[in-house]
Amino acid sequence: MSRTILVFGDQLNRDLGAMTDAQPGEDRILMIESERMLDGRRYHRQRLHFVVTAMRRFADELRGVGFEVDHRRAASIPSGVEAHREGFGPETIVATEPNNPVTERVCRELGIELERSDQFLCHRDEFAAWADGRERLRLEDFYRWQRRRLGYLMDGDEPAGGALELRPRQSRAAASGRIRVAGAPSVTPRRSRSGGARRAARILAGCRAGGLVGDVAACCAGPAAPLHR
Repeated sequence: MSRTILVFGDQLNRDLGAMTDAQPGEDRILMIESERMLDGRRYHRQRLHFVVTAMRRFADELRGVGFEVDHRRAASIPSGVEAHREGFGPETIVATEPNNPVTERVCRELGIELERSDQFLCHRDEFAAWADGRERLRLEDFYRWQRRRLGYLMDGDEPAGGALELRPRQSRAAASGRIRVAGAPSVTPRRSRSGGARRAARILAGCRAGGLVGDVAACCAGPAAPLHR
């Protein structure tokens, strides 16, 4: 295999960036559990469990459909990439643009080819073009531009419901059900402010009783992977 695709822990999706045209038998997948990330940053431990568990499960999923996966533990991303090159000798290593600018710089220094990310509804280049020359940057203006550009909550060229944003009176009308958008689900708001906190407490108690770690229980339906093997 001449091409390796480097997949980061927040890009675990076969329909994302460099993975969209990946083929078993033609592309090898590289995933690196970086000790520098695990030990050197002030991430919540439950978040680290979640990322590591998700990476290992995604690696197993890819193996299940025929991909060769080099899922390794390394001191850092650079050391993991160099070890992969020594072991497999790929002609090229590609990756989806990392979300972290430091990681992106490291990838460029390592000679990794970066493919444009489609992980978010607005790419950084699109945002930069929109923001260029504006005297102010306001979420309201960006929101209106996104709706028109993407067609969300729009009836043709016009906003669904007749407005691009809800004024206070319209907000109350929407909450009461007097304003409805075609296809939008009907939602009855909860009035109890403590209901969410009680539910979170029950989930956390169940996780602890089952030997699971925090959010991993809700998202991964299984025990969290240990950070250190």
